Amino acid sequence: MKKKTNHITKISNLLSNSGIFASELSLLILMIITAYSVTSRYVFNSPSIYALEISIYFLIACTWGAVGWIHKIDRHVSVDFFILKLPGFWGSSARIVSELAVLTFCTMLIFAGTDKVIESFEKSYRSTSLLEMPLWIPYAAMPIGGFLLATVTIARLTTKSGEEV
Repeated sequence: MKKKTNHITKISNLLSNSGIFASELSLLILMIITAYSVTSRYVFNSPSIYALEISIYFLIACTWGAVGWIHKIDRHVSVDFFILKLPGFWGSSARIVSELAVLTFCTMLIFAGTDKVIESFEKSYRSTSLLEMPLWIPYAAMPIGGFLLATVTIARLTTKSGEEV
């Protein structure tokens, strides 16, 4: 029997899968940068001055890109005692309250993160290293990650408790 999927879930799946792909790619690049950094430092005795900072930016991208997918597969740290122990209506109600709390957090994360991105763009904040990276770029990972998490949360709210997002 073919399972019907609503449009919100399809969009959520597309976005969370795109986010996890970007996260995996960032992790691969992070691994290459780390191998390059270690090799250049210890084999060629010529350490890179940019490797650490670039690694931090890819680690940020890796973390925030995966946040929606992790919630989709239900691997976030959560207190699910009430959801698991309460039967029927009360368990479903606890799940909804939990998802609404996550959505509230996402809303604050998106607004505060967007505010920080706009401020850092308008005031031309840059990193203090030789790279002088515009800081709005890594700051943008926070509202993007919040948006990815929010779409998965909305999809989970629109499905029945037993269905997979």
